[in-house]
Amino acid sequence: MDKATILFQFDTDERPSSFDRVVAVDSGVQHLFSYGGITPANVVPLVHGCIFTRGATSKALILGGTGPVGQRVAHLLAKLGGHVRIGSRQKAKAEDVAKKIQDAVPGAKVEAVATATSADAPAALSGRDLVFACGAAGVVLLPKKIRTACPTLKVAIDLNGVPPAGIEGIEMMDKGTVRDGVTCYGALGVGGTKMKVHKAAIAELFSRNDAVLDVEAIYAIAEKIG
Repeated sequence: MDKATILFQFDTDERPSSFDRVVAVDSGVQHLFSYGGITPANVVPLVHGCIFTRGATSKALILGGTGPVGQRVAHLLAKLGGHVRIGSRQKAKAEDVAKKIQDAVPGAKVEAVATATSADAPAALSGRDLVFACGAAGVVLLPKKIRTACPTLKVAIDLNGVPPAGIEGIEMMDKGTVRDGVTCYGALGVGGTKMKVHKAAIAELFSRNDAVLDVEAIYAIAEKIG
């Protein structure tokens, strides 16, 4: 069954524009959800609601994708429907991780790419709109000149909390900071959300005596937190 066309209207005015709503309906939009009084503080959960209900359509590159953090990120994105490239200095390792995810997630769109040298990076990043740096501390995985040369990139997330940044040019405190036209998150920028999820997961363990929280269960907790 084809999915209905949905338009989310986020308006900074208290009341969403009626003009915009009429134009949307006349343009063939089947379902229109209008929200007024939108601010940077309250728009995030609304955007997450749009993304998580329909599944991810992003094309992501995971740098350091064979480590424990990279594998979890790749697994979750693949489960959400994203097209995921797993980057590693050793392509054979990335292929092993890709196979593991494909076995665990039916229909997963995952591929392995080599990122051994700076010459590999442009091809690995080509066509991607999302990049995660999940590698070891102290290693620049994505130089700024390569990041800024990718026209499709929209979001960059660096999970390395030790200088230098895994993605050059991202600051640890970045939280939705726009740099060179790309929305950026640093390790401390995502740290607040991480701690909320961490505490909620621990609390869940005390809710019953048979609780087992794997990565997917913890992600479900994160979705509830918003």
